[in-house]
Amino acid sequence: MNEELTKTQADDLLEQIAEYNAQIKAAEVERDEFKEHYEKKIAVAENLCKLKCEPMRQEIAVLTETLRRYAVENLPEGRKSLKLPSGKLKFHKQSPKFYDLENREVTSKSKPLMTLVKSNFPQYVQVKTEESVAWSLLKPNLSIEGKKVYYTDEETGEVIPIEGLRGQILPDTFTVEIA
Repeated sequence: MNEELTKTQADDLLEQIAEYNAQIKAAEVERDEFKEHYEKKIAVAENLCKLKCEPMRQEIAVLTETLRRYAVENLPEGRKSLKLPSGKLKFHKQSPKFYDLENREVTSKSKPLMTLVKSNFPQYVQVKTEESVAWSLLKPNLSIEGKKVYYTDEETGEVIPIEGLRGQILPDTFTVEIA
């Protein structure tokens, strides 16, 4: 029902709205104070954790380097891991990285790589939703000497220097697994 309001009733409704707005504002202020209080506590806890943990992380790095040197000296020929009673020491081969002449890392969709592959190795161009280099098929045929990249033709065995592409061989990563 749409009753006609008197001026007094309308004014009462405005006062009620004002009261609700004041209560909402008070609740928001209380929330913000609560939030600020606990954000300060969280910041203190994070700093405390950092102060406690950082020296231990540094010590772990020193111990890991010591274990890496031990593994290098004691790994049997051709093995990549060494098992100890408390865990394993492992080396993992990393894939080399390739860069264009402007020192940007190349991916299967890099324009300089695409241009190079289209003109020299079209068999490695693939089209799915968009044109890209079949990088996983091309990489095994590439070798790196210094920063120079070479392509080895699978059929003829011919080694072809690749202009416009540089490479970087990365060292093996070393991990420690605790049993």
